[in-house]
Amino acid sequence: MDSLKTKLEVETRDLKQAQTRKSMEDTRQIENDRTIASRAEKERRVKETKERNLKLFVEERKRLAMKAEIHQEQLNKRHTEQVDILDREKSKALEQEEMNHRESILASKPESIV
Repeated sequence: MDSLKTKLEVETRDLKQAQTRKSMEDTRQIENDRTIASRAEKERRVKETKERNLKLFVEERKRLAMKAEIHQEQLNKRHTEQVDILDREKSKALEQEEMNHRESILASKPESIV
C-alpha cells in the first residue's frame, strides 16, 4: 500500500514538473518569436497557449487520478480475496486440530470387551 502511494506521489510530481516545463517552454517560445509584431499579439498567444495547456494538464491529471484509483481498487480487491482465503484456511486448520484432539481423547480411553 505504501509503495503504491509512493509511486503515485512520484508520478504526480514528475507529471507536474513536465507540465511546468512545457508551459515555460511554450511561453518562452512565443516571447522569442520575432514574427509576432505587437506586444498585445504575444500576450494573446501566451494566454491562448496557457488555456490550451491548462485543459491538457487537467486531463492528464484526471487520467493519472483514474489510473491510481483503479490500482487502489485492484489492490483492495486482491487483499480482500487473500483475507478470505486465509480465513477459510484458518477455519479448516482449526477444525482439523479439533478433530485430532477428539481422536486423541477417544484413543486414550480404555476399551472394554464384554
